[in-house]
Amino acid sequence: MNQLSAFALLALALVACDSSKSAGTAASASAPAGSAQAAPSAAATAAPSALKLDPEAQKLLAAVVANCEIDPERAEVKNCKNKEEEAIGHYASEKKPPNLLETLAEMAVTDGAKDPKMLAAACNMMPRTLNLGGYEWFKTNATRAAGERLVKLAATAPDGFEYILPESLVAGAIYAGMQSELTAALKKRDPKSSIVRSAVYHYVQYGGPGAFADLEELGKSPEDGVRYGAMAAAGVAVQGDMFFARPKFEGELMTKVCDWAKGHLLDEDDARANGAADSMSRCKGAYIDAALDAVIARAGKKPSYGLSQTPHHLCWSEGIIGGVVNGTPEQCAKALEATDKLLANPDLEGENLRVAVWGIASIGKNGKQQKKARELLQKLTSHKNKTAADAAKEGLKDLDKK
Repeated sequence: MNQLSAFALLALALVACDSSKSAGTAASASAPAGSAQAAPSAAATAAPSALKLDPEAQKLLAAVVANCEIDPERAEVKNCKNKEEEAIGHYASEKKPPNLLETLAEMAVTDGAKDPKMLAAACNMMPRTLNLGGYEWFKTNATRAAGERLVKLAATAPDGFEYILPESLVAGAIYAGMQSELTAALKKRDPKSSIVRSAVYHYVQYGGPGAFADLEELGKSPEDGVRYGAMAAAGVAVQGDMFFARPKFEGELMTKVCDWAKGHLLDEDDARANGAADSMSRCKGAYIDAALDAVIARAGKKPSYGLSQTPHHLCWSEGIIGGVVNGTPEQCAKALEATDKLLANPDLEGENLRVAVWGIASIGKNGKQQKKARELLQKLTSHKNKTAADAAKEGLKDLDKK
């Protein structure tokens, strides 16, 4: 699994497909990040697109199923006899085959319907092709035939695939010009589906501003995680991936994406507002100021875990020990002020309270605000709530660590 994306380990199960399927080419309808999605033509929706399978890919996938341990519930592939799990990624990277994605997708929906291990294997290979083949090549692989099958997977893939499938699923469907069909398929799933929750994070990454309308719709979900993720999607796009190339969001495009999320900072829905604040942590600069102002404005409202952790997310080095902190020292000082405002809410208690107090030491160390953090923590050691007092004492110990 070491080749999967650090951001979201996503992939579908792999299924050996019948080589007697009809041959033919499918027109590529790729849409670059930042473009609106065109509605499918009547001709495109009248009948399935022609399919062309890749015999070499079929052979490589069959070898994975035959020689690797496969978890059909989580789409995990491991302990292969001869590193068969690496072959598909190398094939994508070195040969840049034109029909690899539609072959994987066809094997997943057809052979996978009969063999759960095949489903898990085929789809585990999808993110490997995205990561190692590169998103520009992946875009050309996102034929209409591939998109149609990915939409089917969006409706039926097991929730256990949440860390393997969603990114490549969303990228392929959007690049195939089938974003609206993808959204419709996701909306038909159980609202609690973890596939839906993971998928929304990647909409802006591959659809750019053209994904906003669909995310606004998906952001009406009854599930907090989906609503949060829909607004956090802007930050995922801006952040990119730590290990693999992804579409770049810079200049005017970045501004458009970050401004869209910024517009939800004071959303009446707590989950959407928190997701938007998460995006601001990655948009950085003045967007962090806007997020901190929003936290202070919301401090007297109903507490939530997401709101409690927002201040320290606006003053940290995400995912990299010793990396650059996203907020300036001045912004980190304001993050402490925002935390103090949250702590003044008499309804703040339990885990929400603990997380808010815990964040003080984090802000102090990351933002070079140790003195202010120490003063605030010392005051909290005598808090009437034992949870807060204990968290403050631990925070003081953390501040003293080198």
